[in-house]
Amino acid sequence: MRRQIALLLVAVVTVSGLVVPAASGAVRLKSSRVYFTCVQNVPPQNIPATLGRYPTWTTKKPNASFRAGGGCGHLEGMASTGALRNSLDAVFVGRYKGPLDSITVELHNIYVGSGRASGEMTVEVRLEVDKREVLLTDGDPGVEVTVEPVRSSTGLSEMIRFTITGIGALQNKNHTVALNIGSTSEQQSIWVWNAVEIPSGLTFNPGRAETVKIPAA
Repeated sequence: MRRQIALLLVAVVTVSGLVVPAASGAVRLKSSRVYFTCVQNVPPQNIPATLGRYPTWTTKKPNASFRAGGGCGHLEGMASTGALRNSLDAVFVGRYKGPLDSITVELHNIYVGSGRASGEMTVEVRLEVDKREVLLTDGDPGVEVTVEPVRSSTGLSEMIRFTITGIGALQNKNHTVALNIGSTSEQQSIWVWNAVEIPSGLTFNPGRAETVKIPAA
């Protein structure tokens, strides 16, 4: 069975500083916020994903509004299981330079169709650092996490946050990071990013962890 972590996104807790022990002594961690970018500014990111071209991130905060055509998205949820599952998950791949021990993920989502889901959302999360699977359940890659989305003031989107802890990639080098997100909901939805209203992205080595935490295997 998949690991279930069910907590509300209503508060944050402090992690014990930004220094972690290592075999050769304490390692100081640098915190960095990055924002997901679009592949070739193509609004439906499923198209380049089928060619193995995945969005990455930048430290530059998005400055365009989705009302003015900014942002992009990835439609998923049509096949939560089976052969099509991986092609429908949202995948983000990029680099982080320096020791890495935790990542906070912020994702914005809109629902397709006239009805909107409410209440908790369950997503399956996979994380690779330097081609090493960080999250495992009974030896299989991926962890299911249940969060309570925060609805935007416009009511057009909602946001989830969670923190992956204990990654342990403490070498001072360029790390390759790959994040895979899939919804287990039966309702189709779109992960959206790269606009002012939907600043989805990552915080490497956050000073404060979210209430919803996923420990590395």
